[in-house]
Amino acid sequence: MEKKYSVGKSIVKTTLITALTALVAIVFVALGFYVINPKLSAQICSNLGLKNFEVSCYELVYARSKDDGDLYNLIVKLGNVNKPQKQTEYINKLQKSERYDTFCENLDNSIVETYKNNQISAKNLVSLYGINEFITYTEIINYVKCGNLDKAYELALASKNTDKDYEISMFYYFDYLMTNDISAEQKTYYSTMIKTEALEYLEFKDSTISFSNAAEQILYSYAKVKIKYSKYVLYKLTNDANENSAKTEWQTAVNEYNNLVR
Repeated sequence: MEKKYSVGKSIVKTTLITALTALVAIVFVALGFYVINPKLSAQICSNLGLKNFEVSCYELVYARSKDDGDLYNLIVKLGNVNKPQKQTEYINKLQKSERYDTFCENLDNSIVETYKNNQISAKNLVSLYGINEFITYTEIINYVKCGNLDKAYELALASKNTDKDYEISMFYYFDYLMTNDISAEQKTYYSTMIKTEALEYLEFKDSTISFSNAAEQILYSYAKVKIKYSKYVLYKLTNDANENSAKTEWQTAVNEYNNLVR
């Protein structure tokens, strides 16, 4: 009986050593992939749902390349792990790049061409287009999440000077004001502060944007939705008599957009 126990103990010990050796080997292989090919490692982590490890891979990719495209990819991935402060740090770094405007323009043009070549749908065109808008509103919302509402307000107002063709960065700020993450008093306070200048900008944008082809018509239509919604939120949160008419205009814009992309 003692001999059988000894043999069994030896088998368990051997199995544990083998498993530990295999685990160490896997770790070393994984580290090797991470160091040698972080882009491949990022893809593997993405497939496995390892979002934090995926971000680490993208950080290594950018640290080596210093490329604006890799930095943008890192910013996008950081949105999946809820690290607003770190994401904002990288956003500021991208915005300070001397190639920032060109980067945004080239990527937007590429998205439009992809749509024209029937490689993405109209809805995907809308969701992907507006790189500068995405960067701007992400920074705004991050400041809200971190409790710095004054900075978020400041950036939302400043976006009227940085928005490009069909971009309405304020829209996302107003949309966030409608969530439960901000108190009723804060909703009213910040919407009242920004109301006059925001309405002037939205009216200006509404009267100046236009389109010359099918892709631009879709972007134009969605820009209208964002403008009308933003005005509706401003009126609603400040108890303005124009609330109902603004809501009707917004819903009309939504219907026109839906009819266009269906």
